[in-house]
Amino acid sequence: MNISFCGHFHIYDESIIYDYLKEEIEKVIVNGDENFYFNMFSDFDFIAYCIIDKLKNTKYPNIKIIIITDHVDNERLKYRDYDNYNVLLLENDEINRRRLKVMKNITDNSDYVICFVSNVICVSYKIYNYIKKKNIKYTNLNKHFYHMFKE
Repeated sequence: MNISFCGHFHIYDESIIYDYLKEEIEKVIVNGDENFYFNMFSDFDFIAYCIIDKLKNTKYPNIKIIIITDHVDNERLKYRDYDNYNVLLLENDEINRRRLKVMKNITDNSDYVICFVSNVICVSYKIYNYIKKKNIKYTNLNKHFYHMFKE
């Protein structure tokens, strides 16, 4: 199964989402050989990556981590050793169009998408609507924070 993530660029306190995200990730791990795709543009992706990296090293050694980005200088890529993971580089383009292109590429190849998206108009919100339009299975963790955002 191919699983990807769609969430907001800035999350100022990861502790508010961490437990919900970890629980959802563990729900989708069925065989322990799932593929997890990341674009590493957003805080949400990076938090999900950290959870899955820990699960890979402690509980599910056969899950695969695939990072799709347009440049290796991505700030979140600087502090990790990615020798054990696939890092796929895409061509450069204007920044928001580039993010949209990368996220659509990942989403189109996903069986399931874990989201954390409110009704704020941004790239993640556009992808969230794209996921719904394409009838890709998803969950939106925003449901746990309805009092903060309306979907």
